Amino acid sequence: MIRCYNCGADIENDVVECPYCHASQHGNAEKKYMNNLYSMHSSLDKLDDNALKTELRITVKGVLFLALAIIFCIALGIGCGMKRYSYYHDNRKEQAKIIESYKWYDDNIHKLDELYEKKDFDGLYDMYNKFSDNKETSFLKMWEHYGILNLYICDYMPVKRYIEDTDYMDHEWAYVSAYTYSVNFLAAANNTREDKYSPYYDSVNDNDYEILEQWEKITRDFVYNYLKVSDSELQADIQNSYDYSSSSIRENGKKYFARVKQ
Repeated sequence: MIRCYNCGADIENDVVECPYCHASQHGNAEKKYMNNLYSMHSSLDKLDDNALKTELRITVKGVLFLALAIIFCIALGIGCGMKRYSYYHDNRKEQAKIIESYKWYDDNIHKLDELYEKKDFDGLYDMYNKFSDNKETSFLKMWEHYGILNLYICDYMPVKRYIEDTDYMDHEWAYVSAYTYSVNFLAAANNTREDKYSPYYDSVNDNDYEILEQWEKITRDFVYNYLKVSDSELQADIQNSYDYSSSSIRENGKKYFARVKQ
């Protein structure tokens, strides 16, 4: 206990103001002020340390981000350079192939024309098939008779094989296949002539149409006389082929086969 210097009352050792007369106790007040000041300095020191740590973390993150950005830009530049080099290199190879293909076309155009004049489409197919995996076949599209050749390969040749070899016609699967191919070819011929749904019409000339008409006649005679299908039935199935109803054509083929075998 200490005595208040103003009123002489007994008061606690650490009070800064007398509870009786409210006189300030200068010693205790100064001591408390110094303690508060010391505490404030300690807090500021801690704040400075935390601020330094925060700034250091921000700086480190910034450096890492900048380093990653630089690495990304370098990698992107290398990738673009490699792609450009590869494109240039591949483009040169592609140009060499194109030049080689032009040369092949120039060297073989006379043979193509010769086979066409002979109506030797099997020979033309052999030439096409020989280069079917190469770029030369794309240059055949420049040939004036490419359309009729494509029709032969894609549509007429399967029919022709059945027409020339009828040994398998006693089997339902062969009969149905022969009939389906016949319908598909005749539909393709109609589309070509009508400039409809056909990729061939623009390269089919008048001479080609004469050949196409001959193939159509052979196919129709085969359907009428050998497969024993009437014209009305055939025309209905050709119309179905426009609607992509190939399954119904095959079902009709089975029905016609059963009728023939009765």
